[in-house]
Amino acid sequence: MPTLRMMLLPSALLALCVSLALVPFAKAGGGLVAYDQAMRLGLTRAWFSQTQLDRSQHQVENAVLHGKQILVLTSAGTLHTMEAETGRTVWIARRGNPKYPSLGPAVSETHVAMVNGSQLFILRKNDGREVGTRLLKGSVGGGPVLTEEHVYVPLLSGKMEGHAIDDSKRSAWPYASIGRIFDAPTASAHHVVWSTDRGYLYVASAGETEARYRFEATGRIAPRPAIRDGVIYASSSSGYVYAIQEIQEGVGTQKWRYSTGEVITRSPAIFGDHAYVTTENSTLHCLNANTGTLVWKAPNVAQLVGASKSRVYGLDRSGNLTLFDKATGLFQGRLATSGSTSAILNNRSDRLYLMSRSGLIQCLHEIDSVEPFLHDEQPAEAEPEKKPDGPAPAEKEPEDLAKEAPADEADPFGGEADDEDPFGAGDPFEF
Repeated sequence: MPTLRMMLLPSALLALCVSLALVPFAKAGGGLVAYDQAMRLGLTRAWFSQTQLDRSQHQVENAVLHGKQILVLTSAGTLHTMEAETGRTVWIARRGNPKYPSLGPAVSETHVAMVNGSQLFILRKNDGREVGTRLLKGSVGGGPVLTEEHVYVPLLSGKMEGHAIDDSKRSAWPYASIGRIFDAPTASAHHVVWSTDRGYLYVASAGETEARYRFEATGRIAPRPAIRDGVIYASSSSGYVYAIQEIQEGVGTQKWRYSTGEVITRSPAIFGDHAYVTTENSTLHCLNANTGTLVWKAPNVAQLVGASKSRVYGLDRSGNLTLFDKATGLFQGRLATSGSTSAILNNRSDRLYLMSRSGLIQCLHEIDSVEPFLHDEQPAEAEPEKKPDGPAPAEKEPEDLAKEAPADEADPFGGEADDEDPFGAGDPFEF
């Protein structure tokens, strides 16, 4: 018997070692959607991938979809870029001190930006190589945002700090605003948009040093308003959804306003001609993006995931994937995700991206959607109209072609100078 015990001991130790070695993989795969359950709802899992991180010490901070790539930022300051259609790793880069908080990432067609502590890092999008760093002049309030030539970082003090990407010698320039900034800004091709805790939304032209105008909501504005076709779609904690003309003769004009009657903490998402917004009470509202009228609403949707030709997908309070008819909002089914806690919003195509805090990312799509169905999120700009034959039209007056720069830097809108309010005493946008 002693001999038998000695023979069994190594086998027991081997089995124990194998089981311990498999624990991390079990945790990593714990959030995978069951393949057979997905098939019953007409879905298939296209791929899954694990973000590079030490799950015992770090977690995913944020992930964004930009074009054909997914960029994941971890609490260790690691940027992991994947192909959105296959999950294949494109590049991995680690910047900053893993003990400092990391914010971002921001992505443009050519660059990626992230903040670690009080340092801004700018990388090339195609390979992750560092382009430059900037030391920020205050405590950071949120992640950065990029345009093609500039990067902007919000500071807790209420200032938005601008930096030129290709000119490291140019000093940073601040945009003044009332209140504190706790959220990342957003940007279009020509403008930067940010909000403060006072309920103000500010719009500045890219590269300029002053805000063009501000808009006052009835509550705190949710992070990263959506911008499409020259319209800003924002929501506030008071339950309102706003559509604001981005620029019209130098000011912002409210197109429409819709009340959900519930607290909102997420910005609307635009899919085609519809705007979708979820409330704190987990109600999904589908609105006509042009008029702001309600199309339908559905209960128990905490976060929007994406949409296909005929369905809308969201996550319920438990993190399970829920399916709704796109035309009517009728409930069509629920898929258990077994630990997927959030989604990477995709309003570009019909691919659904689920993500766990431990860095597991999986892509689902409908079985018959072999090629991605595109929502045409950002249509190409219309070509200039061809001039008709015959005499040229009369030239416009000079005042229609250009606007003079504001004479008072402290108040470009003609109000009295005020150190805390760059817009002066008279504000035509407050209501």
